[in-house]
Amino acid sequence: MIHPIKEEVFISIYLIIYGIYIFLIYDLFYLVINKLKIKKVFSILFELLFCLLQIYITYKFSYNLASGYIPIYFILFIFVGLIIYIKFIKNSFIKQMTKIILLLTILYKTVASKLVHLFVSTRIIKLIKKCIIRIKQRKNKSKLSLDK
Repeated sequence: MIHPIKEEVFISIYLIIYGIYIFLIYDLFYLVINKLKIKKVFSILFELLFCLLQIYITYKFSYNLASGYIPIYFILFIFVGLIIYIKFIKNSFIKQMTKIILLLTILYKTVASKLVHLFVSTRIIKLIKKCIIRIKQRKNKSKLSLDK
């Protein structure tokens, strides 16, 4: 199927932007995985699911971009998007996303502690904390008696 030049230019621009998107999302995925400190097995599983999702998104994107026509220069323009991302966007994006992730974790810790009090009374929370402390103390005592 032959497309007019104007449409080919738009397809090329979309492919460059898609190349930037792919590598930007990949870096974001690794920032989140590293921040969550997930075990190696689960991180491999999440990475596999992430890659499968990105393959599906790439398929849908390329299929809908030009009525199922995948241009021969598809990989070339994705590579151009990668170069643009690495040269101009990557460093500032990673700095900003680490700041945003830090802010979100702080907000989560403060807001989550406040929201718990909306659903559970403070007496129940204190009782649960006391129970946890007693269980930890019993475990420590049993470890000490076993060590002797």
